[in-house]
Amino acid sequence: MRYHMPKVSWLELLQDLVIVVLAMSLFSGLQFGWGSAWVIWYLVAIVYVFGAWSAWVLASNRFPDHGIAVQLLTMAWIVGAMIAATGTLWHEWSTEETLNGGMALAFLALALRYAYAGMQAPDARRAATMGASLSLVAAVILGIGTFTAPYVAMAVGPAVGLVGILVIFPRLLPSNATVSIEHLRERLGQFVLILLGDTFLEIAIGKERGGTFSFVGIVLATATVFVLWRAYFIHVLPTGPPVQVRRMQGWLLLHLPLIIGVGLSSVTLAANAVPLPAAVIKELEAYAEDVGLLSSLGIAYLGLAGVAAAATGWRNRSSIVLGGSGVVFLALHFLPVDDNITVTHAAIAALVLMIVVEVTLSRSRTTTETTVREDAVDSGRMGA
Repeated sequence: MRYHMPKVSWLELLQDLVIVVLAMSLFSGLQFGWGSAWVIWYLVAIVYVFGAWSAWVLASNRFPDHGIAVQLLTMAWIVGAMIAATGTLWHEWSTEETLNGGMALAFLALALRYAYAGMQAPDARRAATMGASLSLVAAVILGIGTFTAPYVAMAVGPAVGLVGILVIFPRLLPSNATVSIEHLRERLGQFVLILLGDTFLEIAIGKERGGTFSFVGIVLATATVFVLWRAYFIHVLPTGPPVQVRRMQGWLLLHLPLIIGVGLSSVTLAANAVPLPAAVIKELEAYAEDVGLLSSLGIAYLGLAGVAAAATGWRNRSSIVLGGSGVVFLALHFLPVDDNITVTHAAIAALVLMIVVEVTLSRSRTTTETTVREDAVDSGRMGA
């Protein structure tokens, strides 16, 4: 059975905009106060923020409903996400309590979303009840973490909710249940597209922080975003997620490294496009040394390869080319280099490699499409 849905609603687009605001506040804040504890804190936050959004997307995909009740619950989720975002942008402001409190509200809205779906779809009540129960447990734990033991809440609460929703919940669905490919493709596409666009927002924010204009940096940032856009929207996304729910899980979860890589590269490109004052740059030196642009793009391209492989298998050419380029990016990052190598030099080298990958994939795509057309013509002649 296939669940036919209308196109993604405008309210869902608003929700995607908000989740990207929260994600970018995390990626931007990650640079300021770089260190082992800081990295763990932010990575945990990024993972469970993505999971909370993914769980909502799955609920909307399995239980399509655009009525007033779901609209209000979506707005409640958005309020929670915005509360969480207020405590993450700068490390002077970031508080575990704020993040936990906001996400507790988001998980509570998610629990009510599943509960309402169970009322509307009696045949899926068991699965909806499981999703609602686990989301509620996560909300309670995160709510407690607003007042005490915030780090424990960050580790336990999301794990309870996300493992249940992303792993257990799909297994409770009927064996013949499928997903709406169009809906998932649009939701994930919107997320990545807005995240790519936020590179330019980061550039504007950098100017507000006192950065100076760099024409070369802005051109490199724009070109990099364009090639990343082509890699995802031309060569990866059109295939879409697998129809079966269990295979679709891998496709969905493998978007996480892609999103992390794109987010980290966005803030690095922006910092290069509008170089910041020396006082601010000192806070970014450790981040640039440990992460930087090349490793960020490496993570993004490995994510692209994983998403492509989840859809069609690792043997397809796109997965091999994208995965190989991701490995090359990471290798280049860890190679010993002269201290005079700047982000601009790294961006130029990265862009050259990205263009080579793009040309390779484009030629492969053209060859495949030509073969398909020729096969169709031959079949038509045989039929005649």
